[in-house]
Amino acid sequence: MDHSQAANELKKRIYSHWIESRYLSHNPPYQGPPTTQETFDKLEKLGVSMETLIKEYGSFDVEPISVDEQVSDGDMIGSLKVIHTPGHTPGHISLYYEKDKLLLGADNIYKHVFGAEGMYISVPQVSIDPVTAIISAQRLSLKLILISY
Repeated sequence: MDHSQAANELKKRIYSHWIESRYLSHNPPYQGPPTTQETFDKLEKLGVSMETLIKEYGSFDVEPISVDEQVSDGDMIGSLKVIHTPGHTPGHISLYYEKDKLLLGADNIYKHVFGAEGMYISVPQVSIDPVTAIISAQRLSLKLILISY
């Protein structure tokens, strides 16, 4: 819900891995971690009031999102190469811009997470399949080594 809330308002064109596109349209509803309650609990621990957030940013309810184009591993979105990196969600993707060797890993790899510095994979609290998240991170590191040389 933290990534997709305003997608329909902002969209020019929405791309999604074919696995993820069904969840975005709420057919079936996504039930993976973190649950709404886990999100609320984490924010409260950090001293963030849900009432304040809702006043500032609106409801945490997400309307169905219409995907314009489904993509798969290896597809291109303009000059960005799609890399399927499941784990955080079943259809999570990362995007690679080869010219500048730039990886947009989203919730697959973090530089700073829960107060810790360094490179981290998606933690179990926010991953539907933590083991697959590890495999995706390993796959990304191998691809980046191969792509970079």
